[in-house]
Amino acid sequence: MVTAALSGKLKGVTYAKDPIFGLSIPQSCPDVPVDVFSPRSTWPNPAAYDAKAKHLAGLFTENFVKFDRVSGKVAAAGPRRCCQMAHRAGIGALRGLCPRTPEV
Repeated sequence: MVTAALSGKLKGVTYAKDPIFGLSIPQSCPDVPVDVFSPRSTWPNPAAYDAKAKHLAGLFTENFVKFDRVSGKVAAAGPRRCCQMAHRAGIGALRGLCPRTPEV
């Protein structure tokens, strides 16, 4: 996939946005099996994947507390984990990580 990206072979392919991490993931790539483009589908138990992805997103959110001098745009580029984690870490309103809470 790196070779395809560097050689421009990913231009014009369809991308899908990951609902938790916000990454744009190509839906096809030369010489790459299609199933790897949906990490959830590679797990035998999709519910276990969902739980682990939300946990990982929560870890990113908690770690982000260390970085208090970033713009709202940078903060918004982080994982879309349910904003409960951001509120528990005390950064939901401060960083605009929760769409239900206005940015301060």
